Amino acid sequence: MSWITKLCNVYDAMIEKPDCGIVPVGFIEKDIGINIVIDKNGSFSHAQRLPKEESLFIVPTTIQAEGRSSSKIAPFPLAEQIKYLVVADNEAPTGLAAIMVEQNGVNRIVVYPGANMRITPDDIDNAMTCYPDALFMQLEIDPEAIIYAANAASSRGIPIFIDAGPASKSFPLDRLPPLEVFSPNETETEIYTGINPSTPDNCLR
Repeated sequence: MSWITKLCNVYDAMIEKPDCGIVPVGFIEKDIGINIVIDKNGSFSHAQRLPKEESLFIVPTTIQAEGRSSSKIAPFPLAEQIKYLVVADNEAPTGLAAIMVEQNGVNRIVVYPGANMRITPDDIDNAMTCYPDALFMQLEIDPEAIIYAANAASSRGIPIFIDAGPASKSFPLDRLPPLEVFSPNETETEIYTGINPSTPDNCLR
């Protein structure tokens, strides 16, 4: 009897036992921290954080997903690793933004960045260890952190999406790598380009 036959026999014997610790072929065990529920139309219904003792699930997988890396991105069918960069800073408070809407509908945002401006390269490198499928950022953190994170993602083949606010003429756009999406609103577009996108012709410039 060959070693692989013995291995198959052990697998077949163990897989029928409860709590055997062996995952069936074509599946993978994932730590699902948040359960997101959608309705039959595919629309978001609700989400709930799962307690640690209930967070391990066996979900279908593919060969591509199991063997994925930072340069070979393939999603898991029913569970994915969405990771937010959360860093505790005992020397600075959490950032805060207050939105004031004037009578004519124009809003003004007063921002106190707090700990947002203290994200370091080490924080970013740590966040990259989960092999994220994409990097989503806005410009309310330190510009050097944005540039570092964008280049870290680009070097790993990770697509980058930036919500381009708040806009600043001094932001060094030329230091960013190629992006999937750079999304400014009307006011931000005019600040970055000098073009007011108020007409179809201006939008196409």
